[in-house]
Amino acid sequence: MKTLGVLSIVMLSLYINNDAFAQTSVTKTYNYNWETWSYCGGIENHIYGEVTFIMIYHYDKYGSMIAAKGNIQGLNLESETGEFYKATYLSNERINKNGTITGTFIYNLVGDLGTVLQIVRVYDIDPSTGIWTLISDKTKCL
Repeated sequence: MKTLGVLSIVMLSLYINNDAFAQTSVTKTYNYNWETWSYCGGIENHIYGEVTFIMIYHYDKYGSMIAAKGNIQGLNLESETGEFYKATYLSNERINKNGTITGTFIYNLVGDLGTVLQIVRVYDIDPSTGIWTLISDKTKCL
């Protein structure tokens, strides 16, 4: 009987703890016409293309956002100089008290003619509307 009582307390504790940490994830997809201007080796260039941002928002059991993670698909870009770029990126999203997200995106672009760029963009993202507001945009040649 004592074992049954201890087992019941353990099971109840596990149930309560599991409920306390319950969370929900929501995935949203945003299509975006991505572009930047660069100035490398005395040549000005306009780089552009359509990308798809996939954002996964994590909410606690009370509906408050606790985390966000982003990914990009379709980042094959072309340019006015005829160079084509492949890109990789890193992102870091921070949840603000007002429910928006501040996302820092670092893109590394490698062109088929040898140009290498690093672009750092910071956005405020409103997950309720899907609106991305550009806060800063810096490009450098590597």
